[in-house]
Amino acid sequence: MPLDEEIRETNAWERGFRAEEVARFYLKLQGFFTLENFAVHEDRRSLDLSTEIDILAVRNRHSCEHIAGRRLQDCEKLSCILGSDNRSVLLIVEVKSSNCAVNPSWVWNPEQDDSFNNHLCAIKRAGFWPVSQARKIAEEIAKHGRWKDSEASAQFLCIGAQNGNTGGRPQIMFHDIADFLVKRFLPVLPVKIPERQGGLRSWGPFGYGAAECLKKLQEYHVDDPHWFRDSVERYVATGSFEARPRTF
Repeated sequence: MPLDEEIRETNAWERGFRAEEVARFYLKLQGFFTLENFAVHEDRRSLDLSTEIDILAVRNRHSCEHIAGRRLQDCEKLSCILGSDNRSVLLIVEVKSSNCAVNPSWVWNPEQDDSFNNHLCAIKRAGFWPVSQARKIAEEIAKHGRWKDSEASAQFLCIGAQNGNTGGRPQIMFHDIADFLVKRFLPVLPVKIPERQGGLRSWGPFGYGAAECLKKLQEYHVDDPHWFRDSVERYVATGSFEARPRTF
């Protein structure tokens, strides 16, 4: 592979890695337990990797968080997608560093053998529902992006930089994540963000950088959310919250 193509491929991989980092941080703040790059195997050939789920996330039905006597609110857009009812939630999340999209491996084919049905494999491995119900649930998610009963729901979610063709599956943009972080953190600073650098660095590169930016927002009384939106999108694109010329 020529050097310039190798650099572009590396940059694309790194952008994808950072996009998933942002998505995981966003979901963890809302009570989701997350697994990254969750392997899905075909039933008949267990050594063959069928696909990977960028993020498989689970949140229990009674999940909530309080700080300084105040209940913190989750992202309005995600809450609208999931519904306001108290159900445990399973998310199958496809993350892109550019336009939202659904990989071909997640396109439903009713003629396909069950052993090659990625939705079915994911539902069975998640273990929320009996195997006898798994195919019906998987088919509903594949066709409509969502399934629910009285106890739990399963949702296919796309996260990326811009709206794309997702076959009707709901989409969360990086600027939605930025807006949520502003609403989540600014009203409770500095209580919510650790003062010690060691504690803050445990949030990872994105969490650390986002916290520093949010503290600047408060310090300088910046009311325009677009500044932080640009910062989050810049991090995904370049790995830095600081404005600098792009190298690709």
